[in-house]
Amino acid sequence: TDERIPTLTAVLSALPADTPVLIELKASPGDPAAYIDALQMAVFGTRAAIAAMSFVKPLNTALQAAALPHPRGVLFPPTAFDAAEATRPMIEDAFALSPTYLAPHHSQVATVRSLVGPDLPLAAWTVDTPEALAAVKKANAAIIFEHLDPALVIAP
Repeated sequence: TDERIPTLTAVLSALPADTPVLIELKASPGDPAAYIDALQMAVFGTRAAIAAMSFVKPLNTALQAAALPHPRGVLFPPTAFDAAEATRPMIEDAFALSPTYLAPHHSQVATVRSLVGPDLPLAAWTVDTPEALAAVKKANAAIIFEHLDPALVIAP
């Protein structure tokens, strides 16, 4: 086929104003600053409500340095959250990056909430069951979902 995958700029320009778009930066970049510069160029002038996040510390550091006018979060791997004691150092590392939100795995959202308090926004990933959705709601966190029945999150 002659069809091509659209660029991020093309996708964002096709969206209605204020459409929320969560961009997860997945890469092992050779030059994190150049990667973030490219992101900044792609989102410049967009009317969408952009937020960016990554597991990759060099990308999170470059996001912080770029001072983009968009929310930015730090993703945490689920294996890091066996207990609150194991979670604290990761949260301290994340706070050094001045994120506007944290993104723990849904199985650890309660632990993270207990450590950061009620005011810091959380976005829990991969919410894919009714039980995970209930835990995330209880922690007052946003959901990042996969294969979740829309009927579970849409009010009647």
